[in-house]
Amino acid sequence: MKNLFKIVCFVMVFIPTMVWAGNSEGSAIEERCAMYITPQNKVNLAFIPASAGVVKVKIYDAQSNELIMMDKIRSVEGFNRTYNLDRLNSGNYLFEVVENDNFLRKEFKLTPPRKEIVPIVNLKRVDEKAKLAVYGASGSIQVNIYDHKHNLIYKDLIEESANFIRDYDLKAIGNSRLIFEVISNQKLIKQSFI
Repeated sequence: MKNLFKIVCFVMVFIPTMVWAGNSEGSAIEERCAMYITPQNKVNLAFIPASAGVVKVKIYDAQSNELIMMDKIRSVEGFNRTYNLDRLNSGNYLFEVVENDNFLRKEFKLTPPRKEIVPIVNLKRVDEKAKLAVYGASGSIQVNIYDHKHNLIYKDLIEESANFIRDYDLKAIGNSRLIFEVISNQKLIKQSFI
């Protein structure tokens, strides 16, 4: 019963954002079906069948009409399914839900998922300086310098993006063994002793 409540809530939230095509009985399915495509090319489907039985979910290539995937679901109360389509090429596809002789189809487009770009960081000691080179950064870069006991002794925020080189005077900071942390988009991308 708890799952049925979740499905009904999900359907009520996402139905206004969907456009489906189907046969004359399709509107009956449309009221019980919700689909959402994530930026990671996953299709989330929630469905409440009219009666116990088998529901078929099919995905076709929109150009060739070739069947790419079919899922048969035996359901009494309803279901939530996630279909991971990240291995498919970018392009247009058809998503079809079939219940008895009724069906609904929705065309959707897959785009390459956004890949997180991690900057390249090079840190080396040259005489009494630490040279930090960052390539491919987006947004701000934070540099934290700690002493050997892990006490923060220096903090630097670089607002430049893309590529930069920065020198740190180790005499002014303390010429002992230091720990450098480089943080981009609130993620640690480099931690190194120097």
